[in-house]
Amino acid sequence: MRVVLADLKGSDGFVSKDTVVGGYGSRLTPFTRVTSVIYQLKRRLHDPLSVQMAYLGAIAAAAGHEVVFTDSDEPVDGDVAIVLSSLVDYRHETAWADAMRARGVPVGFVGLTASKLPQLFADHADFIITGEPEEAFTRLTRGEELRGQCASSEIGDLDSLPFPRWDLLTSGRRRDRAVPLTTRPCTADSLFWPAAAAPSSAPTVRTASCRNTARGRLKASSMRSKGSASATRIRT
Repeated sequence: MRVVLADLKGSDGFVSKDTVVGGYGSRLTPFTRVTSVIYQLKRRLHDPLSVQMAYLGAIAAAAGHEVVFTDSDEPVDGDVAIVLSSLVDYRHETAWADAMRARGVPVGFVGLTASKLPQLFADHADFIITGEPEEAFTRLTRGEELRGQCASSEIGDLDSLPFPRWDLLTSGRRRDRAVPLTTRPCTADSLFWPAAAAPSSAPTVRTASCRNTARGRLKASSMRSKGSASATRIRT
């Protein structure tokens, strides 16, 4: 099966998605000289890859499927497409989904926005994965047909997840900072944090040995990347 993972670039201004504002996203449209400078800085220095897409890519690849990542508006041939949702750019994302479905490709949405505001995507999707997407996506890679709103159970043992496959998302673009999640959910006690809209059980944590393995792999990968100017970081 050919799995298309889509984290579309913003259609207007600089758009950040699941790594910003808890998953609802933010948009910066330059309107002065100062904001134009900030816009360029964010494009160059603050454009992290989606950790959700990296995890889904790892799961699909481990199941033996071909993974194709895109951030372009151009439709992509595939057997199923998974789109990262946001609030700030959902019209753009749903338009792309409509184009893919017109080509006969089933489309599903993942992310906090699709989970909490599924009505924005229901008319443009074959299925919407609500909650942490890995469990339901794993069922999809094993041959289950997903339809409508599909609840995805929390992963109780984070060590059971493969490490994010950042390499599947970086073809043709600069190397970004790699940030595997080692704790779920966010442990910050912030009343304004949008992730509070998605309550979950007590935090789950990757074991120390697993985190050390991740450090080793990322360090080795960084050393193999000649001329790479960006750092490799792990959130613990």
